[in-house]
Amino acid sequence: MENVIYYFTGTGNSLMVARMLAQKLDGETELRPVVRELDKESIVVDAKQTVGFIFPVYGGQAPWPMMAAAEKMKIPKGVYLYAIGTCNERGGTCTDLFNCFLNKHGYALSYAKKLDMPGNCLPSNEQENAQRLELAKIWIDVMAKNINDRFVGTVEDFGSPDNNTEAVRAKYAQQPFGPWRVNGEACTSCGLCAKLCPMENIALREGVPQFADRCAYCFACFHFCPQKAIYKDYPHFGSADGRPRYHHPEVTWKDIAAQRKGR
Repeated sequence: MENVIYYFTGTGNSLMVARMLAQKLDGETELRPVVRELDKESIVVDAKQTVGFIFPVYGGQAPWPMMAAAEKMKIPKGVYLYAIGTCNERGGTCTDLFNCFLNKHGYALSYAKKLDMPGNCLPSNEQENAQRLELAKIWIDVMAKNINDRFVGTVEDFGSPDNNTEAVRAKYAQQPFGPWRVNGEACTSCGLCAKLCPMENIALREGVPQFADRCAYCFACFHFCPQKAIYKDYPHFGSADGRPRYHHPEVTWKDIAAQRKGR
């Protein structure tokens, strides 16, 4: 396989970018969900491959599962590495920090790009969503050409107190924005949240969703719940009923669930 793309996704933006990019890269491309790599002792990369990391930006950084998988990799010298961070205009220094993280393990990105997509943590409106999805298609063409040409761009080095896997995971284990809550009157115990959670972090107990400590803050449960029963008590999210839900229009809950280790 000439190209490998490691991806993580909660509402489908990063998955669709990975799919569309894979169609435009020279040679065959394999998409690998990083959550299936987490139990491996090491991940061996072929010297002839290009390796991409495509992920949503959470709190200005890559999700902890992406970082956890990346630090297990054994990457030969000369392998072309690139990263694409999908974000709601607030990507900050996400790819720079991810490169800094890789530097600690002896690797460096050759190319990186932040790509504006519809928001899933903080919402964007329908008009913005439509514009970003169309513009993303143009940018994916540009990125594919750069990767095929093995373009090397400047990736700046920014330090961060949270730039290691355990620190980032611990930050989200502390439930920023408050814990996930379930509206008992709205929940029908359908179990969809437990079925689709890529981290397998949700289980139904006596028909009520219960959340463990492996949350990656992908917001899949929040956006895909058919009853809008999952929410957070945080002002920017709005009310449980009034806050708009989003997932990429070409992605279903089964696509999100397909990342899971048992699939």
